[in-house]
Amino acid sequence: NMETGVLLPWTLGAICLSRKWISTPLPTSAATLPMTTVSMFSTFVALLLTLRTNQSISRLLEGRLAWGRCVLLTRDTSQLLSTYIYPLNTQNALKAARHLSIFGWLLKCRMRDEPDSDIITSMLNPLDAKYVSRQRKHPVALITRIRQVVALEAKRGNLNPGSHRSLEANLLELNRIYGMCERLRGSPVPPMYSRHTSRLLMFWLFSLPLSLNSTPISAPINLLLVMVAGFVTLGLDEISMQLEQPFRLMPMQQLAGAVMLDVADAFVERPPGLEDEEGEGEEREEP
Repeated sequence: NMETGVLLPWTLGAICLSRKWISTPLPTSAATLPMTTVSMFSTFVALLLTLRTNQSISRLLEGRLAWGRCVLLTRDTSQLLSTYIYPLNTQNALKAARHLSIFGWLLKCRMRDEPDSDIITSMLNPLDAKYVSRQRKHPVALITRIRQVVALEAKRGNLNPGSHRSLEANLLELNRIYGMCERLRGSPVPPMYSRHTSRLLMFWLFSLPLSLNSTPISAPINLLLVMVAGFVTLGLDEISMQLEQPFRLMPMQQLAGAVMLDVADAFVERPPGLEDEEGEGEEREEP
């Protein structure tokens, strides 16, 4: 990268100047620094890199846990819809299932600033698609529509209090997951903190060859140590920058597909009725 491209000629110039390999009016002492200079800043560099890396990893972990919870809740909600609403009102159950199946896709598009109009129009009827598209937060509109179906079926007496509470709890948790993802997307690591870390890191790397010139190590070893230190520290800095936006790294395409498949599994291949199984069992027991 650019930092390594600048560090290499700087190190070579410092080594050549300290060993008088080039003619210059500057004294050789101009290319040396005491080792205490690097040692003094090493602690600060290590601390800032550690804090930044830990913070970035925690953001990635929080995003991954939120999406894992999303997959679990959509699976459980689709099973509840299939078990309690589908036998009594097939149309409303399938309407809620269609909205639930694209929740992962719309959440992915929201986190990555991608268009989602094709997904909405292909999965929902024109009336529902118009409603969702007009809302400011499309994933939240899906939850609102599903909650409307649940409330209607509960009013008609098609949901017992326990299943009604379970569905409402799942929809509330999906709302919380959306809020967690929005917080991670909308509140990145402060740019001032990242810039300060990068500046201190470059100052430390530029001081390193000058400090090594004051030691009896050879020029090739000096160059090797500086480049290895630059590769490690600059690599950590770049990794931390990438991890600050977890939704750019997570396999959200596969996770959204898993949400849709789990919802489809709950409705496409329904389990056999228990009464039929009991009847078959009684027939097998007859001599």
